[in-house]
Amino acid sequence: MSWWEFRGFWGILQRSHTDFFREDEPQYHNSLAQNLIVSTADTVHLNRIAQRLLADIYRSGYLYKKCGIELHGLKPAIQMQADLWEPTKANPAMEAWDKINRQHGRGRLKLASELLADDWKMNRDRLSQCYTTRFADLLVV
Repeated sequence: MSWWEFRGFWGILQRSHTDFFREDEPQYHNSLAQNLIVSTADTVHLNRIAQRLLADIYRSGYLYKKCGIELHGLKPAIQMQADLWEPTKANPAMEAWDKINRQHGRGRLKLASELLADDWKMNRDRLSQCYTTRFADLLVV
């Protein structure tokens, strides 16, 4: 099954914390989760929930080191359970979004909130070798 056939998440978790090793700085850590009534793969809807959860746990005056979002309950589209009282409606905007990203490459379209910190890059200085997934990383004896 390809990624595009997995279409639903039922929960979202937002977490953030300061640097535990900086004892001279004030410490704070918190997380907040929300279960969704109906599974969704709507990027805009998931982003809206994540932004609201972050606003609820964010406290000014702290130097945050890490912030993360976890999506729970990834399911194939054919196994998504619909809401009994509200018929599921296809979102034409998300269908167009997915089609463009499939045809022109992942990440071609972005939300405006993603562009606020476009210079952010993951720290990959201590990345482990991928012995089981990449032939180039195999040891030669």
